[in-house]
Amino acid sequence: HAKNSYEFITKSPKNTTDVMRILLPNKPKQIMIKDANGGNIKNAIKEWDTKSRTCLLNFENDPDGIYVTIRW
Repeated sequence: HAKNSYEFITKSPKNTTDVMRILLPNKPKQIMIKDANGGNIKNAIKEWDTKSRTCLLNFENDPDGIYVTIRW
């Protein structure tokens, strides 16, 4: 991990939605949300809130894993 990125894997049951808000030091320049096969997750919500300095992520879960990379 670099000082300007955050990466993690989330695993949850199918047919559920993952919603999270992540506190970051700066506005993200790039957010990648991929499935276990490396494909981009369609319809993912990625929103930056300047006031709280948080990034909202919202996507459908997968027990095989969702890979999230945020770079600022």
